[in-house]
Amino acid sequence: MAESSTQTLDIPKGQSCKFLKSGKGLKKRTYRSYFEIIFNILRNATDGKIISVIARESNLSHYPAKNYVQWLQANGLVKVRREPLNKTQSYAVISTTTAGIEFIETFEKLCSMLQNTEPAIIEQI
Repeated sequence: MAESSTQTLDIPKGQSCKFLKSGKGLKKRTYRSYFEIIFNILRNATDGKIISVIARESNLSHYPAKNYVQWLQANGLVKVRREPLNKTQSYAVISTTTAGIEFIETFEKLCSMLQNTEPAIIEQI
């Protein structure tokens, strides 16, 4: 008689994930958090780029990226300046402010601190 095996996946509490079907079975792909998306946008905008480039490099669709950039601008983390394209048209260049750079540095520091913690410590909390 064949034994049935069950496979459990350890998913951190409060983290969503999506299961992808591949040739080897189901593969777990975790979603990015809100802060990771903001971090990616701010990091990609440090040199000053247009929204389509930021969206592509941050792995977002155009409209969600545009909404994030509007929110970041309202909170002072990015600035948007208009550059002339020709006599009648212009385009927006998005760049990270000093507050945005501080967010990037703080987020990187936090991530490095969390990578050094043991999972057993988290379970005790």
